[in-house]
Amino acid sequence: ALIDEPLPADRDPRAFADAEFEALKASIAERGQDVPVTVRPKGERFELATGRRRLAACRALGRPVLARVLPLDDEAMLALQYRENVERTDVTPFERARWLAALAERGWSTTRLAELTGLSQPSVVDYLRLARLPAILLDRLADPRVLTLADGRRLQAALDADPQALARMLAALGAAADRPPREQIARALAASRGRIRDEGGPLRGRIVLDRRGHKLLTITRSGNQWVYRWAPEIEE
Repeated sequence: ALIDEPLPADRDPRAFADAEFEALKASIAERGQDVPVTVRPKGERFELATGRRRLAACRALGRPVLARVLPLDDEAMLALQYRENVERTDVTPFERARWLAALAERGWSTTRLAELTGLSQPSVVDYLRLARLPAILLDRLADPRVLTLADGRRLQAALDADPQALARMLAALGAAADRPPREQIARALAASRGRIRDEGGPLRGRIVLDRRGHKLLTITRSGNQWVYRWAPEIEE
């Protein structure tokens, strides 16, 4: 009860309600807490650096938490939080992206974020691109934690290239609300390129690209005919 949490959230809220969290609670209840959380003193209270889920599990169980107390400045707190999460395989790229975006919102530049994390600046930019996908799009996914950096690049590129892409993505996700998250993402990406499939029906629209990703033509259905519209830059 004496621990505050001033750092940006490093885990998605779903990480405190999934099967892994329940297993963590059961383990602590049965065998105790093996790994301490890390805190720094702040007046008569403490501030959490690492161990957010362990702290939440102990709070849920109504038991004290084992903690290591270190004299850390703000940057050391963040570096320790990031370093522990890098070593954990269950922290997803999406969660890491949201953490970096929270720091960026506090005024951290991509250069400073790269220095803190040891990532390259292009990698930081990729993480920020993933974190800044539209909230309405993320809310339609069963679990956005499955998103990869490559997903973020593709989705954001589609949104930047076509103002109508978001509406097509949302329609595709609405039709796939009961599908697994990876399938939802695949459908959203297909819809962003104009590949919209009716449930049980034929393909209504498709953009055909060459191997370099340049648009060649658009195929659409008009009544009983297929219409091929070539890109203007394609020679006769």
